Amino acid sequence: MLYIKRIGAIACLLHLLQAPAAFAQRTPGEVDSSLLPAQYAHYQPEYTLDAPVNKQAWLDQKSGLHVSFVSTDRAWFRTEAPDQKDAVLWEAAGWRGERLNTEILIWSPDTLEQVRVNLANLVNEKGNAIPKFKQILFAWPMCR
Repeated sequence: MLYIKRIGAIACLLHLLQAPAAFAQRTPGEVDSSLLPAQYAHYQPEYTLDAPVNKQAWLDQKSGLHVSFVSTDRAWFRTEAPDQKDAVLWEAAGWRGERLNTEILIWSPDTLEQVRVNLANLVNEKGNAIPKFKQILFAWPMCR
């Protein structure tokens, strides 16, 4: 019985000695926080931690601001030029009480200082409207 207790104690001791090495390793995708600049409450220049994979795609874009309604099922990286054509009309149908979603994708190959968006009521073909302040959620998740 004493022999089994010694083996158990040695196994626990070895396990405890190896635990710090397991927690000291970085997880995949972790960014070294010393590389990130300090954040401030006021406007500051855009971070340049990422770069486009295909720089030519930005050069092939027409100059000016582009806007399109896009699916919420796709992720849009802020450094990549969208392979999307401008679509300024969004049509959707749903049952009463059903939520309908879309994203507004705004991009430009030019450097823009400020973009303003004016929201309006959602109106159907009969002229019935859903007030913008009641149903539209607007956020700037990422800007380029």
